Formats: sequence, structure tokens, C-alpha cells
Amino acid sequence: MTERSLTDAFEAALRRLETEQVVERIWARDTSVWSADPTTPELGDRLGWLDLPATMGDAARVATAVAADVSGSCDRVVLCGMGGSSLAPEVLWQTFGAQAGFPHLVLLDSTHPEAVLAAAGPGSMERTLVLVASKSGTTLETASFEEFFWERSGLDGTRFVAITDPGTALARRARERGYRHVVSSPPDVGGRFSALSPFGLVPAALTGIDVDGLTRRARTAATKAPSWASSESPGSIGSASISTRTRPTASLTHCMVCASVRRMP
Repeated sequence: MTERSLTDAFEAALRRLETEQVVERIWARDTSVWSADPTTPELGDRLGWLDLPATMGDAARVATAVAADVSGSCDRVVLCGMGGSSLAPEVLWQTFGAQAGFPHLVLLDSTHPEAVLAAAGPGSMERTLVLVASKSGTTLETASFEEFFWERSGLDGTRFVAITDPGTALARRARERGYRHVVSSPPDVGGRFSALSPFGLVPAALTGIDVDGLTRRARTAATKAPSWASSESPGSIGSASISTRTRPTASLTHCMVCASVRRMP
């Protein structure tokens, strides 16, 4: 596409979002944005991310407590997670980088043997914390990573923290093995919308990011977001940009999560 055609497509996408009141409808939990059938699975029961800025104060405190507990005991945090379980931590790590006095984050979201061995590192696990993140608790790749590190650690549960929905197989296994912490995430938040849930906040806190400040700014942004015009909304602008090459509605719902933390007061 030429620069002119991209600009035209972008402006047309913004007009569509405004005409169809997509932003307002999403904040109103109108599932017809995605499907005319209100019984479609995993629509109405996956919009909890809209509440996260207001409800994640407790999760931020839990994340901070986990970070304080492991402080000084590890130099590396290996995050084992696929897709949405590792996307937000990766963005935060790339944005803020290493913080003085806090461990480095190693992301493992590939089953390629070289990627697994690189994440494991050459030495022992004495200074490594393994963060096992899976919403369903049954993600095959993540479970495989977990077993690899479990054996490598000498079956030492104190080197592990699990993040998952309540009552999953991972939650049960983590408690049976004596993992250092088992952190529950809201079931109504999908993995790719979990930046402000424990899936995003625990890795952030472990690597020295101010999660209290992050959630506080998100609350401010979320208060204002429903009233932004599409031309002013970071979610709409990002969606319109992406949708020049992909599906507009899918792009918008992905970008709306980012809007709550990118639009600062």
C-alpha cells in the first residue's frame, strides 16, 4: 500500500469506530461488537479487563509482597508462559529494562530446544526463580517448561511461583509441590488482556517496576477513557493503525487494554 492509501485506510477505520460507537459499546460491555449472538462463548464472561484498573489494587499488593519475599534470593526470573501469559511482561521489560538491585527477566515462550537451554542458563538454579504462568493451568508448552525446570531444580518448590486461575491443575500441583507462591488471577480476564492482572503485575514487581504507580495511573486513565473521542483514544488510534492490514474489531479489542496504561494524566 502507498502512504496515501494507508492514510486513507487509517482515517476510514477511525470514522468507522466513531460512527459505530465501538469504544462506548465496549465500555458498556456490548458483546454485539464482536458477535450478534449474545450466547457466544468467552465474550461477556471475558470482559473483566475493563475493571482491572479499579480492582487490581489487591493484586498489586500481592505482587509487591511476592517480590519482597524473593528479594535478594535470585538474580534471574525465568517466565514460562505462552501468548498472553508473557506478552505484557515482555512489553514492560522492553520498556523499563533492568532495574538496579532487581533480577533480570528471561522470557521462555518457545519450545525450541535452544531457547529452553538458553533460558535455563549454564549454571545451577540456585539464583533462579521460575515463574509458571498459565490461565487454564493446562497449557502443554508451559507444563513442559515447568517439568523441565522442576527436574533441573532438584524438585525444589521454593524456586517456583505459579500464576493461574483458581482451581486449575497448575494451582493444585503448585500447592502439592510447595511452590513459594500460588497467585490467582480473575477468571473473567482473557490472557491477552491481562496486563493489569497478576500475569502482568507479578513479573513487573519482581523486576522492580512500581506496580502501585502503574495501577494508579491506569485508574486515572480508565476514568477518562470512556469519554475520549476515537481521534483521541490511544486504543482507537492503535486499532485504526493495525486494522489497515488486519481486522479492525479484533485490533481494537487488543489495543483497548494498552489504552488504560498508555494514556497518562
